[in-house]
Amino acid sequence: TEVANLDGHQDQDDGDETEELTALAFSSDGKRVATGGMDGIARLWDVERKALIREFKGSPDQGYNHVSMVSFLPNSEILIYTLEMEAKIWFFDIATGKEIPILREERFITQRPISVSPDGRFIATEIEGDPEFFNILELASGRPVRLFPQDSSATAFRFLPKGDLMATGMANGMILLWPAQPEGPAVSGVGTDELRLAWYQLLAEDGLKAHVAIRSFLKDGAATLKFLRREIRWNEEEVEREFLPRMNRGLSDLESENPAERDRGVLDLSRLDAEPQLREYVEKEKDAEVKRRLGMVLESMEAGIVLVPETLRRLRAVYVLELLGTPEALEFLEEIATRARWMRVKKEARQSADRFRRRSESR
Repeated sequence: TEVANLDGHQDQDDGDETEELTALAFSSDGKRVATGGMDGIARLWDVERKALIREFKGSPDQGYNHVSMVSFLPNSEILIYTLEMEAKIWFFDIATGKEIPILREERFITQRPISVSPDGRFIATEIEGDPEFFNILELASGRPVRLFPQDSSATAFRFLPKGDLMATGMANGMILLWPAQPEGPAVSGVGTDELRLAWYQLLAEDGLKAHVAIRSFLKDGAATLKFLRREIRWNEEEVEREFLPRMNRGLSDLESENPAERDRGVLDLSRLDAEPQLREYVEKEKDAEVKRRLGMVLESMEAGIVLVPETLRRLRAVYVLELLGTPEALEFLEEIATRARWMRVKKEARQSADRFRRRSESR
C-alpha cells in the first residue's frame, strides 16, 4: 500500500499489505484509511504511523471474492464493506472489530455498488433479483424507506454532497437524478389529527410507512414545530414520573432468577437509551452476572443499533426538524442536543444542528 501526499510525494508502508487493492476510503479527518483486497479482507490503517490497526473479515470463506467497496459510516465509528460475489453489506464496530447486525432483511441488498448518505442515515442500493428498482435504506431501522423504478440496471449510486439528491449511473449510459429526501408540499393548514396519525406512524418498523408520515410533517412547519415541542419532553416532572421508575424496574429485572424477567430487563433498559446512568450503575455493581447483562445493553447502545420504536421515532423527529430548515427548528434541535436524556437522540440532534449551520454559512 502506498500513501500519496497532495504534493505528489509517495510514502511506502511497511509492506504488510501484499494483496492487490480493490477498494480504498479515508476517514473524514484523514488520519485513517480503510482498504479492501483480493483476499476479501478489509483493513484499517493509521496514516501517520503507516501501521495496520485492525482487519475485518465478513464471510468465513471468501475464496476469490474480493472487496468491492469499503467506507466509513459518517458520524460514527462504523466501517462498511461489501464483497463482489455476495449480496450483503457488512457493518463493523471499528473499536472492537465486531460485526453489527444493522440491516435485518438481506433481500434488499445486492452486489451492485452502494452509496452512503452524507449524514450517515441512509444507504442506496439495488434490490437483489429485481434490477428494475433501487431503494434507499434507513440504517436506524434497517428497512427501505423509498423505492425508485429504473429503465436499466444501475452501475453506480451516489448521494450528492447535500444529501438531497441521488445520482444513478445506468448501464445504458445515462445518469439520472432522484429526490433522496421525503418531499412535502408547501401548504399550510395541516390538522392536529393528521399530525397525531403521523406521530404514531413514526413508530412503524416499516420504513416506507414512516417516511410517508415525515411528508405529512413537512406540510406546515409552524404546526409541526408546535406539535413536536409538545410531544418531545424532557422536563424533571416526566423524569421523576416515567424515566427513573422504568430504569429501576429494568435494573430489578436484571437481578431476577427468572430468564424471562431478565430478558425483559435488557429490553426495557435498551428502550430508555440511558447510557450514562447505566455506566454509573455498572461501576458500582458487584454481581458479575448482572454486570455482564448490563454490558450487553451498553454494547447495543454503543453500536448504534436501534431496535425499539420509541428511540426510532425520536430519531425520525430529529430528521423532520433538520428537513424543516427554519431558525425555529434549529433552536429546537439545539435544545434537544443540550437537554434531552436520550444519548443517541442527543448525538443525532447535535449532528443535525451542525449540518444545519454549515449549510446556512455556505449560502
